[in-house]
Amino acid sequence: MKAAVGTAGMLKVLEDKAYGKRNSIDNETIFYILQVATADGHAAHLVDKHEDKKDGYEAYRKLVRWFEGDKLTTETAEDIRSKMDRLNLSTKNTASEYINQFLQHNKHLEELNEGYTRSKTVNIFLSQIMDPYYGTTVEHCLENRLDIHTCIEKIRAKERRITRLRATKRKIPIIIRRQPTEEEKNDHQVIKLESYINERGFYSVPGNIWFLLSDEDKSHVKEHNGKMRRERSDSDKSDERPYKKRKHNIRNRRNISDEEKEDDSHDSDDRRTVQFKGNMDNDDKDHVEDEDGTSDKRLRPRRGVLRFHTKK
Repeated sequence: MKAAVGTAGMLKVLEDKAYGKRNSIDNETIFYILQVATADGHAAHLVDKHEDKKDGYEAYRKLVRWFEGDKLTTETAEDIRSKMDRLNLSTKNTASEYINQFLQHNKHLEELNEGYTRSKTVNIFLSQIMDPYYGTTVEHCLENRLDIHTCIEKIRAKERRITRLRATKRKIPIIIRRQPTEEEKNDHQVIKLESYINERGFYSVPGNIWFLLSDEDKSHVKEHNGKMRRERSDSDKSDERPYKKRKHNIRNRRNISDEEKEDDSHDSDDRRTVQFKGNMDNDDKDHVEDEDGTSDKRLRPRRGVLRFHTKK
């Protein structure tokens, strides 16, 4: 409220009652400003009590006692102290931000007559600096018992040095390319490209030598390397790889049903299948006979089941 009224040049009305009576227009203007500011709040009734006289000074004093009484002043001071205790200077914030917030809270405490002593203020300010870059500066301030303003100046000076140091580390090196001299331009006639052919047959010219080559030599190198790449790719395509014979899938053969197998090989009248569960000994295999006394000793194991094919 003081900042808003001070911009209009009417701050003295809030501080001096006699001045407000002499300047009734300014006093009335402040009353209307307070009425608009508290229209939607819980303290509008305090301003409306002075609507008959339009006394801005008395309305302002009522609001001060309502919001900043003795009990509320103590509670407000405790809230500000808790905010100051949570402040710290770390790598996540800057020293300027920390200094600004600390001074604002300290000023608010002094306005409420709840401020710390000078030595206590300095100790709180320095103890909450956690950034290791400011360690030496903090030790210097503690050893010399500097006041709060001198400590702030030391911290700000250290911040400027840290900012310059970080800026120099982030600088990107600048690569300057100079134009070749006339002597260097004439040296390309002496360069032998054959000496830069590698084992695979490609030209491998270093950058400093490539810069000195003529346009004809550069185009020759590019055409030669491109031709070598095309020939190599064609030779890779023409290579015949040996055909890998596919293995017979035994699992699919075992999964063939009995009806499909009998239909593909012989009729159902020519061959009958007898299944034996479990294992068969060699002695039992010789005595397996059909109804007519004929037997066929071709045994085929199929998943734990012996199938014995017989002929009529």
